[in-house]
Amino acid sequence: MVPETRMRKLTGLSKDILRSCCTSAPHTLSNAPGVKISEAEVVAGTILAQCPQRQFKKDRVYRMGPHVQTLIQDIKRGFGVEHSDSALQL
Repeated sequence: MVPETRMRKLTGLSKDILRSCCTSAPHTLSNAPGVKISEAEVVAGTILAQCPQRQFKKDRVYRMGPHVQTLIQDIKRGFGVEHSDSALQL
């Protein structure tokens, strides 16, 4: 079992990383400040916004993968779970 203070720390860390994925310019379709994608889009590995340049959008979605994978690995490491083929992996 994970102690409550450690759980809070892990939750805060994962929220910070997820938030940075949502606001990171490489993951949005615009480089304008304040533009972000939703947490659901990050978790689902997609961008719902329309974009006339299909490859541009595809590239942005692809770039999101390693960041989300890192988030998952950090959370698993925090819980003391070794690398495995669990449901948490993408």
